[in-house]
Amino acid sequence: MILLIFKKDLKLFFSNKKAMVLAFFIPILLISLFAFAFGGIGTSTSEVQAIDLLYVNNDSGEISNNIISKIDSLSEINLIESNVEEAENLLRKGKKIGFLLIKNGFQKDFDNEIYSPIMLKYDASKQLESNILQSILNGVIMENTSKLIQNRKINQFLNNEFSSLGDNEKSNIIAKINNSSNNNISVLKTVSIIKETEKKENPGLIQAVAGTAIMMLLFSI
Repeated sequence: MILLIFKKDLKLFFSNKKAMVLAFFIPILLISLFAFAFGGIGTSTSEVQAIDLLYVNNDSGEISNNIISKIDSLSEINLIESNVEEAENLLRKGKKIGFLLIKNGFQKDFDNEIYSPIMLKYDASKQLESNILQSILNGVIMENTSKLIQNRKINQFLNNEFSSLGDNEKSNIIAKINNSSNNNISVLKTVSIIKETEKKENPGLIQAVAGTAIMMLLFSI
């Protein structure tokens, strides 16, 4: 008896077009509208995309080459060689996030105890990616420059104050100081670039239109 009633109701349900629309079409439409309005269509968070970093190395010294080589080996960064004009243009158009510039004579200045900065220009509108990029580059640059700078300063101090010490004794002292201290000298200088304004879709407008459509659907039922 119950089975017969169930079959009868099922036939009535499928013969009622309005009931079919309310049960299947409207929920699918609402889910699609919400997904479109608030994101999530066609996006994937399972893989972390490498950050594109343009670079211009106008110096052929050992330190600058080591820095570029180290950055290129990182999976988090996709290093792209460029020139100054092209890099700044891509940055202003918002097509790339960062641009690293090592000036000509960097190694020569370093050898003469002039610590010229390595310039990082970045897209100010992409704050999260820019912060990640700065953190990674600071680590690489400090690793390749800070210890050299610190060793040089310690060696100068020992030569001036303890000239009687032998080279082996000086080396041991420098090694112990390096092991017990944090090298926090950085020559990375950052400059934010405001990208050019472009006509783009307004996400607020999309959400407003989608929300209005949803309300109209709900009240029309």
